[in-house]
Amino acid sequence: MLGLENLNFFTLPTWREERMVWKEETSSGIRLVHVFRPMVSDQGDICNDNPKHMLGEKCSVLLLIRPIHTLAKTFFHLCLPLSLTVAILRAKKGDELKACVQTLADIVRTPVYGIALWVCAAVGLVLGIADSDHLFTLRLLAGRIEQHLNWGEPKNAFWTLAPCFQPASHEDEFIATWGQRRYSDTIYDHLTPRQCAEANLARAAFTSRRKKPILFYCFSTWRKDSPLDSHKFDRFRSPCRDIDRLLPVI
Repeated sequence: MLGLENLNFFTLPTWREERMVWKEETSSGIRLVHVFRPMVSDQGDICNDNPKHMLGEKCSVLLLIRPIHTLAKTFFHLCLPLSLTVAILRAKKGDELKACVQTLADIVRTPVYGIALWVCAAVGLVLGIADSDHLFTLRLLAGRIEQHLNWGEPKNAFWTLAPCFQPASHEDEFIATWGQRRYSDTIYDHLTPRQCAEANLARAAFTSRRKKPILFYCFSTWRKDSPLDSHKFDRFRSPCRDIDRLLPVI
């Protein structure tokens, strides 16, 4: 019900950092190599590259914001003329009745899920302080719970508060989801289908961070004229572990 059915608590997933390369050719003809380092579980979930300390910081913010978000969402669903009208307008043809039933159910579901997500944020804050690898598992759990709260809608749905907690993809569908498109600013020469998918995922992550300032990067945007690396923007990473962060221009 809360997104727990795919998570085996008797064998919690282990996590590893992967290296995904995006070779970019800018509009001025400069070629850059960027490295995206997502966390991947042994169960196949591919999540973003946020380090543990940043996940802990996000949990501390969610601890404050989640109750407000839950109250606002519950109040919206209680405004039945408005919420039912919006549900009907947003529904696909033939799904209007289903959308109305979901909206009515959300009057009860939203507080229940909101409490569960608030507990996740509280536990995440503790795990962040403890620098525990279980924080990655908690992020995955919270992302699944919020996705269930929104009836499986995409992570950019209006009521999604923490889209970055939801997996970017899963190994079983990674190539099919991310490996099909081709972008004019990306060099795909001699890449396997898997490497094309990795390049597109890295491109999506970095171009998003270039477009808008991000709270957890001190409201800075990522530069467009230099190589990017997930490690380079982890202020807690020691220099000795960061030797390869500045990648060459090709």
